[in-house]
Formats: sequence, structure tokens, C-alpha cells
Amino acid sequence: MMEQHLEYSNAIAMLSREEAYSESFTTNERISERLERFRTGLVHIITEILPEHDTQKEYHWLSALLHLLEMTQIDLAKEIRRECEQ
Repeated sequence: MMEQHLEYSNAIAMLSREEAYSESFTTNERISERLERFRTGLVHIITEILPEHDTQKEYHWLSALLHLLEMTQIDLAKEIRRECEQ
């Protein structure tokens, strides 16, 4: 069996849920929660990892991805509110 790279193990530890989703979680709630974990990882890369390597090209690409993710979270939050009001 191959050993996991230490950084992969660190990433999994940082981004994983501590407990399973409860039965009451809706699909939209799961999506929202996963997007937030994705955002957490992206912010970590942009603020903690990339500055050590001075990689401007990667920084700008990841910043653009973060912006896209945040816009998706806003739309999802609107959809969840709309569903709750019905």
C-alpha cells in the first residue's frame, strides 16, 4: 500500500467533516457546507502556501476561482432562503 504524502494528509484533516451528515441535511445544505470547506482550502492556499513561493500566476488563477466559488455560495444561499420561504 502506498503511503499518503504528508501534505495530502494535512489537507484531508483540514477539509474533512468531523462527523457524518445527519439525515436532516438537505442537498442544498450539503452543497453549501462542501463549498465552504472548498473555500477554506482555497483561502489557505492563497494566504499561507503561495506567498512562500512567490508564484503570481497561480495566485491570480486561484483568486479567480475563489471569486467564482463565492458567487456560487451567494446564489446557493439565495436558493436556500427561497426554499425555506415556500
